Parts: sequence; C-alpha cells; structure tokens
Amino acid sequence: MRKKTLIYIPNGLNSPEFEILLSATQKSIDNKDDVNVLICKGGKNFFCSKNIYSIKYLCNSCNQKKLIGLNKLKGKFKLSYLPDINKIEKKLKLNFAKAFNYKYKNVDNGLSAYSSYVDLTRDRDLDGFIMNYSMNGLINTSNFLTDFFKKYLKKNYIQEVVCFNGRNNNYRPLVRVAKSFGIKVHNLEFNGDRNQTFDFEDNMPFDQKYIAKRINYFWKREKNKKIYLINKFCKKWSTQTLKHKDVFKVNQDPNLLPRKWDSRKKNIVFFCNSEDESLTGGKDYFFQVFKNQTEAIEYLYKLTKKDYKKLALWIRMHPRMTGLEWPFLKNLLALKNKYQDLNLILPRSRISSYKMIHNADVILTPISTLSVESVYYKKPVINFQKNPFTILNGAYIPKTRQQLRNLIFKKKLSPKSILASKKFLLFYLDGGSLSKGLNGNINTGFFYKGLKIKFNLYGKFNYIIGKILEKFYTNFVNYYLYKL
Repeated sequence: MRKKTLIYIPNGLNSPEFEILLSATQKSIDNKDDVNVLICKGGKNFFCSKNIYSIKYLCNSCNQKKLIGLNKLKGKFKLSYLPDINKIEKKLKLNFAKAFNYKYKNVDNGLSAYSSYVDLTRDRDLDGFIMNYSMNGLINTSNFLTDFFKKYLKKNYIQEVVCFNGRNNNYRPLVRVAKSFGIKVHNLEFNGDRNQTFDFEDNMPFDQKYIAKRINYFWKREKNKKIYLINKFCKKWSTQTLKHKDVFKVNQDPNLLPRKWDSRKKNIVFFCNSEDESLTGGKDYFFQVFKNQTEAIEYLYKLTKKDYKKLALWIRMHPRMTGLEWPFLKNLLALKNKYQDLNLILPRSRISSYKMIHNADVILTPISTLSVESVYYKKPVINFQKNPFTILNGAYIPKTRQQLRNLIFKKKLSPKSILASKKFLLFYLDGGSLSKGLNGNINTGFFYKGLKIKFNLYGKFNYIIGKILEKFYTNFVNYYLYKL
C-alpha cells in the first residue's frame, strides 16, 4: 500500500520556499507515494504572512505563480484547494500579552499570527492603528486551518506531512495538529549560505533545545568535519560584500572603525538586534535580566561611565533597524538625546561591524549570529536572550545584573566555547541536504529545474497593485495613524 503524503503549499511568493516544496513534491512522486498537494486559493478572509491585510490582488498573483511551478512536476499527484473562509468568527481586542498567550484548541495561533504580522510591519509591540484588523484576520485564518486540518488529516488517512518553516499562521496549525495525531512531519527550513535544506521534523526552527541537540548530533556523527567551510564563510562575511549590500542596502567599509576608537581602553561593543524578529520565537526568547535592549544599554552606559577612562561602550544598530520608527526603535534612538556622549552607531553607518568585532574586548548582544562569529574570532560574548548557542555553552548569559557587572569588569574575560561556534556554524553550512532541482543563490535568485518561476503579465500586474495597496495604503494607515 502506498504511503499517503500531504505536501502543503499555501504560498507561491516566497523563494526558495516554493521551489523547495516543489522539489519535495517531486521526490514523493518519484518514491511512488500517494501524493496529495494542498494549495491555498486565498480569498476575502484569508490572511497570511505574505498578505496580512487580505488584499485580493496579492492572492491572485500568488495563485498564478503557484500554477506555473506546479506545472513543472512530472508524474501523478492529487491537487486540492483549501476551502473558502466565509467570515471572521472572533474579533478580539488584542495587545502584546494577549497575542502571545492566545491559544485555540491547544494550538499557539496567537503567536503564529504575531509572527506573520511583525514580519511585514515590524510592529513589535502591536501599536498599529489597524493592528487589530490584521491580527484578528490572521488568528481567524489559523483557527480555521486548525479545524480544517483536524478533519482533513483523519478523513484522508494522511501518514506523512511536508511543509515549510512552520513559524507563521498559515503553516503552524498543520505542524501542531499533525504532531498531536502522531503523524510524521517534515518541517523544512533553508540556509542560503550553502543552499542547505533542513528537515526539522515536527519542531519549529527556533526550538532551542531541539536545535542544540541536532547541532551536537551532527557534530558527533560527522567524522570528516569540513572546517574549511567555516573559515571560508567567516572570511566572506567579514568583507561584507554580499548580504549587507544586496539585502540590507548598507555599504560598510571593511576597514572603518569609529573615529574616537581608542585601543588603549577596554572596548565593549553592544550589537542591537531587531527585537521583532527574535520575539517571534515565543516566551523562550524573552529577555534575561532586562525588559529589552534599551534598558540594557542604559544600564551599561551608566555602568561604564563610572570608569570611562578605562572603558568605552559602543552601540551598533543592526542594518535592518532602519525605516519606520515604532516605539521600541524610537526609545533606542532617544537614548542619544538623553545621553549626548553615548556612542550610538546608526543602521546606515559605513562603520564596519566586523572591524569592531576584531578590535573589541567584549561583545554584547541580545541574540545574533554575530555572537557565533565573534566567538569563532576568539572574542568573549554575552547574550541577554536564551538561544541554541547559549545552550551549546557558546556565550555567557547572566542571570542577574551583578553577574553582568562581574563579567564586564573581569580583567580578562575569555570566550566561553570556541568549539560551540564551530559546531553551530558547520551545522548550518553542511548539516542539511541539497534539494533536487533547486539551483541558484540568495544573490542571483533561485531556479527549479532550470526555470526561474516568474509572474506572467497578469500576475505581475496583480502583484504590483497589491504591493502598492499594502505599502502606501494599509501599512501607511497602520503606522502613521497610530500616532494620532
């Protein structure tokens, strides 16, 4: 009897997500599975991470692109669509705490909706003027999908599920429901630095203990450890010729340090992260010791000012922290007005993050991949949020302000574990697998079976209209009217 496999492809707009799911579908077809491909047709009340305001033009463009990709598949499979969502059942008055705590039939649909919403808006604290409209639509979609999958998986006797990432509101209900039924799940994720596809099974890609366990297992299993990949990766990143320019639109000078940098002092560098990203991982990613990084920076400023002749504190804002100034960003920028001598380096600055790492004595950050790279460069790192790297013992994570103080003032603070940084980096560079038929990279784009899946004229028109409405109407209203 053939294995009944569900491949869930609700989104055709994300690349290489779409191409990876097409590859997984073709693999199941080639394995002679009974393949069921389930796609989304969108509609008035369907809210997802690529369409958080349910704009019909974006649904139209997404559907058109999905059909182009599906036509590349060879072999037999059953194609079906998610049913329409007739109405929004519940209209909740939401805030940050309510969203994080909201569950529907034991599925964390509040957090999955939050993930979808902040991916686009950057509204970490849910301050937006039409936030409730979007968040209620996202939660309603998740609730609808939860009920749908509870029936669908049983009715169709599904034995295996394949989906992507699982973080957002259109995916997470499937992962959670399938896991509760004991169905085998392949929750796929991607690392673009070496085109590695990971199967995180029925876990989320931010599940700290699971990820740390996978990293340790990979390190022990691999007898031929390709350390040269780590060296090549870190060398490439330290020159900042790729992602900083192409993705973040920041042109840092690899040799530029702040003008007042004094190597005779103990230089402490705080790398800000984009809190809206890390908090989508849930309560496990809440800050330790401080409420947020603004509070942490203010404390560190006062602490180091007591011995300013020997200590220098530098605050480097992440390139992604540019753009709209939601309160969590404005509060950080306001520190410069409050403390005129605070060394705050703005997101667009040409000052090199990596040059600072190489010359720093201590690195601090809530959570960042820079933590891993800094330890690789034999620098001590202090984190303020738990993460897989701290579980691997790669970075210090103080439990109290006194512990933090002791670490800062220690005469010579050593890196926690250089081995942990190697484990972490090698896993993401070589711990996955290559998706058959997937070619390309993060700079040139991705291809499936030699085809770059593009919009036709109809799809392109709908996408442009949809993004104009999203950016210059809904997002504009959401951001600017909340101030009034």
